[in-house]
Amino acid sequence: MGSAAARGGQGGRPRAPAAGGGPRGGGGAGGGGGARGGGSAAAAAGRGGGWPARGASEGRPFRDRVLHHALCNIIEPRFERGFIADSYANRIGKGTHAAVDRLQAFAQAHRYVLRLDIVRHFPSLDHAVLHDIMARRIPEDDVMALVDAIIASGAGIHENPAAPVWLPGDDLLTALRPRGLPIGNLTSQHWSNCYMDPLDHFIKRELRCKAYLRYVDDLALFSDSKA
Repeated sequence: MGSAAARGGQGGRPRAPAAGGGPRGGGGAGGGGGARGGGSAAAAAGRGGGWPARGASEGRPFRDRVLHHALCNIIEPRFERGFIADSYANRIGKGTHAAVDRLQAFAQAHRYVLRLDIVRHFPSLDHAVLHDIMARRIPEDDVMALVDAIIASGAGIHENPAAPVWLPGDDLLTALRPRGLPIGNLTSQHWSNCYMDPLDHFIKRELRCKAYLRYVDDLALFSDSKA
């Protein structure tokens, strides 16, 4: 079952968060979505409005933050090497400003852009799907047990969970699977990239969209044709 849907609408130029992109590139917080894109590339680069500022963060005890950083130091390099170059959130050397620069470069080189936003991104992340993604790169039982404990802590924390979107092969029990990650955890930001990475590769390889970038749950696909 897909727990979130992508929506498209009238796009605009992405705005940098007030806090700016730090050394990890601006973690990105909320999910959720209004209509974003679909229009001329020039308009996407030239108008105001667009990618929202991402600064919301839920306060965590200091020891929890240390734990999350330590865990990411262990597992992040295993996933990082497989990410596409044009994924910009919460990555060293990336960030909001780099995403804006890349968006504008694509806009100058192409006539059209399709802008998409994942509706209620963090509340919709399926724990079973995320576990499977993590387990492929984490063979250590103790590390995986910690990952599972952190993932499980996100169940039911969002007041308005995303409505499920049914996919082929789903059954009634699928709707009961826990979903959601805490907004603001460093692990949540990194795992968001891991969760979205298969979609990034699908767009690049299967759709053959060379001019594509993503910042958390905001996507932009550029082309010289509307087809």
